[in-house]
Amino acid sequence: MRGSAWQYDSETDEYYLHLFTSAQPDLNWESASLRAAVYDEMRFWLDKGIGGFRMDVINMISKAEGLPDAPVVDTLTLWQTAVPLVVNGPRIHEYVQEMRREVLDHYEDVVTIGEAPFTHDPNIVRAYVHHERKELSMLFLFDTFGVDMGPGGKFTPSPRTLKDFKGKIALWQRTLPFPSGVCQAFWLETHDAGRSVTRFGDRTPEN
Repeated sequence: MRGSAWQYDSETDEYYLHLFTSAQPDLNWESASLRAAVYDEMRFWLDKGIGGFRMDVINMISKAEGLPDAPVVDTLTLWQTAVPLVVNGPRIHEYVQEMRREVLDHYEDVVTIGEAPFTHDPNIVRAYVHHERKELSMLFLFDTFGVDMGPGGKFTPSPRTLKDFKGKIALWQRTLPFPSGVCQAFWLETHDAGRSVTRFGDRTPEN
C-alpha cells in the first residue's frame, strides 16, 4: 500500500483501483453480477470437497461511497492513507451475510477465516464472528502479528517480550471469550513477513 492506489489502463482509457499491487485490481463488490460470479467460484471449490476459505483482507471489499479522496494528514507527502475509507466499509456485513445465505450455508462444516487488518475495536470484530450474526467463523487479527512492528511496520522491528505476546492474547480472550459465541484465530507468521524462526530467533542454524 505505497504510492497511488489508482492505475491507468490505456486499453479502456480509464483508471482502476488497486489497494495493493497494480496486478491486483480491486473487485467492484457493488456489482451484483460480480458478487454472483464470486459465489459461483466458491461453489466450484466447495463442490470439490474443500473445507472452507481463508478470505484475504475480507474487511476491505466494501469502500466508502463514491470513492472520495483521502484526507490530507501528512503534508510532507503527496500520498495519504486511505485506510479509514476502505476498511470495514458501509456494506461489508451485507456482503458477508449474503455470501453465507447464497453459498456457505448450503454446505456442511465449512470454516471461514477472514483476514482483517487495521481492525482493533472489539465491537467491530464481534460483528464479524458472533455466531448469531451468521458471518465468519473467525478472524485473523493483527495484534499478535504486529507486536514487534515499529512505526514503519514490518520493515522497522521493535523490541518485544513474551509478556507483550501474552498480553495481546489475554486481551482478546477476555474481550471475546469463546462461551460468548465467538471463535478466535491467533497467529504469528504469514507469507507477507519473515517467518518466526528468523523473525524472533537469532538466525543461527541451531534455531
